[in-house]
Amino acid sequence: SKVFGKRAPLRHRFGKSSITVQLPPFSSSSSSSSSSSSTSYLHPSDSSIMRYVVVFRFGSVVFFNVAPRESRVILEEIKKYSVDPISSGFEQKERFDLALRPGLEEAESYVDGDFAMLKALDMNNVAVISTIMGQTVALDCYDALVDELLSTFATINTTVNQTGNLTSMERDSLFKVVAKNNSLFIDMVSKLGIKDRSDTAWNLSQYDRVYQGMREEFEIDYRFDHIEFKLN
Repeated sequence: SKVFGKRAPLRHRFGKSSITVQLPPFSSSSSSSSSSSSTSYLHPSDSSIMRYVVVFRFGSVVFFNVAPRESRVILEEIKKYSVDPISSGFEQKERFDLALRPGLEEAESYVDGDFAMLKALDMNNVAVISTIMGQTVALDCYDALVDELLSTFATINTTVNQTGNLTSMERDSLFKVVAKNNSLFIDMVSKLGIKDRSDTAWNLSQYDRVYQGMREEFEIDYRFDHIEFKLN
């Protein structure tokens, strides 16, 4: 309640690594899109469209149909309860559009390029979509961290090639690089759950099409393998 203030969440759902909060309906005074760490955009046709915020333990926050100003306020409140939050303005961001077609059968939902066609924006669709959105921005962060490690290692390697020796400081740096390297890989597997299948998509097959479509659209497996290659 401290995070959402006067927004009075309608309900919430806990997942293995996240919490999904449903906010009050879209109002005419709010914008129909949002900008945040990881954002799913929805263009509502009426004020009955629900809005959601999904917060992941590994640091990603996904907004559905939350106005830019409001999403920034919520994000700053979330950061107050976070460990080592990213400074404002330096967050990784991603956009994905959602379109609703009420007459669509749930099993007929699909992903086409940079948008998904859905029957409705319910808690299950939110769980599936937010998982991929949260993972894609997290992978961007991990990729940047790995590049920093490679740069540090390249510097140490150059010194060794030139002098044939390692100073105590460089030796300490090398040990830290190796430890960080192992830690990043473990985090990607255990915290992000990259190799885990969505519980919603697993238990409710009608949501699997969107889940698999988004994994392919954002190249989740390829990007994970690419980062793993650089770590090795």
